[in-house]
Amino acid sequence: KAGDRVSARLYYPRAVVFLDALVEDFSGGSGRLLSFYAIPRSVEWKANDHREADTFRLELGYNDLPLDPRVLRSVRVAIYVADAPGDVADIAADPRNLRFLGFADEPSQSFGEDGETVTLEGRDYTGPLIDMPWTGESVRIDRPLDAIVRELVDSVPGMEALVVEADAAPVLSTILGRAEWAPPDKADTWSVIVELCGLAGFVAQVRRDRLQIVAPGRAGVASRRFVYGENVLSLDLRRNLHNAKQKQVEVKCWDDQARELRVATWPTSPIVLSSKVSTTKTGKVRSTQDTAPIIPWYVAGAWTVQQLQDLARSIFDNAVRSEVEGTLETKDLDDLDGLDLLGLQNADEIELRLARGDLQSIQGMGEAEAARHIGRFVDDDAVAVALARAWVQADTLRPTFYVRAASHRWSGDGYSLSIDLQNFV
Repeated sequence: KAGDRVSARLYYPRAVVFLDALVEDFSGGSGRLLSFYAIPRSVEWKANDHREADTFRLELGYNDLPLDPRVLRSVRVAIYVADAPGDVADIAADPRNLRFLGFADEPSQSFGEDGETVTLEGRDYTGPLIDMPWTGESVRIDRPLDAIVRELVDSVPGMEALVVEADAAPVLSTILGRAEWAPPDKADTWSVIVELCGLAGFVAQVRRDRLQIVAPGRAGVASRRFVYGENVLSLDLRRNLHNAKQKQVEVKCWDDQARELRVATWPTSPIVLSSKVSTTKTGKVRSTQDTAPIIPWYVAGAWTVQQLQDLARSIFDNAVRSEVEGTLETKDLDDLDGLDLLGLQNADEIELRLARGDLQSIQGMGEAEAARHIGRFVDDDAVAVALARAWVQADTLRPTFYVRAASHRWSGDGYSLSIDLQNFV
């Protein structure tokens, strides 16, 4: 049984974790590094927005693995999950089954009716970069972008193994017209990296042990297909009718051929949410304004400024009409085309439709039949027809959604996936 349908295949979701633990050396040494694998009781990992760290949580049986948090200095965690009917240890032989790589932040031990358990919670390689506050110094930007990012990564202890990959390496000084750039106040190392890449129209993201500087179209790689009534356990869609308009859109484009950054915003002037008049100590009247946040969008190619302006306006107008978000849950390990769901992450795409084959409900009806069905509850025939037509037309809208976050969970009860989704406006 997979979702609400009988799957064509039988799943064997299995999990194994590999741990590199630095434990205390009570003889006065710097610690001892131990490497081993374990079968967890449960494991969760969540792929968040690229500005945040991905997170994990796993539970281990203390009787199976007496890993006392009091002796741990540092733990590197690699989580492997796959559909594996054979030996669970063989999962790690395929690097595609690596679902999470990071460090434990909070090891703990608990005692209860279910016995003793050790719990490890932590983040991916983004975590240490977020934890490192920025010194407040300006950044020299008269060098290739990937060289700047490499230097920033190396400034954080333990991050030397994080590989930096870049689609392109523009020199920001040629874009901004100056040799230095000052990060905002109270920034951390990761936010500085994200902002620097954004200045050139690129996205910075951490994938396992690699920091990738990619063009916007390559931030997500997967496209998966879902149909409610077939491989979706539950679905919740909602639309914000009030606040969508209170955001200014800024579109940035890096033209790799011209080696040029172009920027356009809509509305062209900041959206003022509120104004406040106050009096200073000297009696001078001062006016301050609270402006709407700016939503950054990144594209690549030979866009003109006018085309970017039109795109920004289209995004803004569509957001007012069509901003839809929601949550999808499934227990399937692959989509309707047999493609793996265990690797689904932020910025991936999903195609979502409603099944039309259920003849016991309105889902299986055409427009005329749906109008008669609705007419049982609506006195006005014209209203019933209009509602039925709107319902039918809704399924013809672009069914592609953007994955904001993907929460994966494996335990003895099997696998489940919860997706926070949003349409592309």
